[in-house]
Amino acid sequence: MPKTETTMLKTAKTNSQPQSLPSAPLPEQQPVMAKAATRLIAMLYDGMLILAMLFFVQMLLIVLGTKLLGLAGTDMKQAATLPLWYRNIVQIPAFVIILVGFYGVFWRKAGQTLGMQTWRLKTMNRDGSLLSWRQSMMRILAACLLPVVCGMIGYLIHQSVGALYFSMFIGLLFNYWFAWVNKQGLALHDLLSNTVTMKMPKINHEGLFAGFRKK
Repeated sequence: MPKTETTMLKTAKTNSQPQSLPSAPLPEQQPVMAKAATRLIAMLYDGMLILAMLFFVQMLLIVLGTKLLGLAGTDMKQAATLPLWYRNIVQIPAFVIILVGFYGVFWRKAGQTLGMQTWRLKTMNRDGSLLSWRQSMMRILAACLLPVVCGMIGYLIHQSVGALYFSMFIGLLFNYWFAWVNKQGLALHDLLSNTVTMKMPKINHEGLFAGFRKK
């Protein structure tokens, strides 16, 4: 066989063999249980947004209340002049609706809030499906259980609003402390609502508004 043909056959044989690629670490393909510290940081992110929303609604309700009830003034100083029934029937329910609506809408539509989006966290059922409205309500109530109980105990002991808020904050932290010591990494409200919060890999992370666009 001529030398030229022999060379061509060797080249074709070499090209037909798979080329070795440089080894590189593959990204993690599966979601993992979110760590307690990451979840707490994401909650603080959301807390700042919720506080801004509550402040805006508070100002709006004070203006409406003072106008409708014929009271003088329309600033924050007039909050104390509003009747107790107005605060209990209008203002407090409005704050609860905002809190429930904020988490409920985001969990139902995308599985994550704005703060959770930053850290690639997603709240879902154990089978990976998004929460229903009923499950969202159960999760919110479960998350509020310890803060409310601790707040009541703190207020009964010290009889002060400061003790109430501080005890509620301690109860909130205990939810995430429970996730830190739990072998599965589940917070108390995860167990009570039968839901999980996962850390999503970048390859599977669609983004916050992808879930809204699908609906």
